[in-house]
Amino acid sequence: MGQRKIKMEKVQDMNTRQVTFPKRRMVCSRRLASATLCNPELGIVVFSPGGKPFSYGKPNLDAVTERFY
Repeated sequence: MGQRKIKMEKVQDMNTRQVTFPKRRMVCSRRLASATLCNPELGIVVFSPGGKPFSYGKPNLDAVTERFY
């Protein structure tokens, strides 16, 4: 079986949203780690439903943000 196409919409149920967030966060970090073809500098900040920030950066978030200050 292949992957199904899922319509992008906000998850309304708070419990479902909190369960889904760690899965989506892991997908973001995996895709960031695999972006090595053209050696980009990337930075992502994601806030959980509870308001806790999670950051990812390549090579690291500090190196990416220093370019803008």
